[in-house]
Amino acid sequence: PPPQPAQGAHEVIIESPAHLRDFTELSTEQLATVLSVHRDRAKHHLQHDDVEQIALFKNVGYEGGASLEHLHSQLLALPYVSPILQTELDSSQTFLQEQGSCLFCDLIARELASGDRMVLQNEHFVAFCAVAGRQPFETWILPTVHAADFTTIADDHLPHLADLLQRVITRLQSHLQPLSYNLLLHSSPAGSEYTASFHWHWELVPRSSQLAGLEWGSGVYINSLSPERAASMLREAN
Repeated sequence: PPPQPAQGAHEVIIESPAHLRDFTELSTEQLATVLSVHRDRAKHHLQHDDVEQIALFKNVGYEGGASLEHLHSQLLALPYVSPILQTELDSSQTFLQEQGSCLFCDLIARELASGDRMVLQNEHFVAFCAVAGRQPFETWILPTVHAADFTTIADDHLPHLADLLQRVITRLQSHLQPLSYNLLLHSSPAGSEYTASFHWHWELVPRSSQLAGLEWGSGVYINSLSPERAASMLREAN
């Protein structure tokens, strides 16, 4: 595409006044408040006509690309939909047209039924190791009730999401020390026609192995740990 003028927004969200490094150092109530800030800032930017997508993420640890130790996340309001999200949107839309259901809802149902890749669940959310994770222990966290847009999450669901995030990260810390990871929000774009087909989710990607020639050159990832074994290890973690 032709060059476009710079537009959008970039925010660094400082998630605690104390010098903390990880979500697990907050109380569940404090993390729920952080998640409400994520939601509200994303909702604010999506109201602007020149914003198509919110990219919200955390880089934690040296291998995760963190340039600051202090607990923080970043939010970018983009004037376009990124290729990775667009691929998910297109795939979920095709699945809806062909199967008549949400791809992610079906995935949740299959994971709950088999249990092999399940890590944790509570009243409103599930966490399971990704079927084709890019890194060992890659874990996805999704709402059990269909929702395409993270900014629609209700206040009373935030503590449940906070609790699940903290418990997953704590279990990862028992296997990976020091733990570096990227936490990535995938949510539907502005004015979305994907309300019925897409399902918002967090992708928690621990950074325990280096990307090399095959990954950079082809987009094919080598993962030395099966998701079934990874989930079993996380379920058993103290």
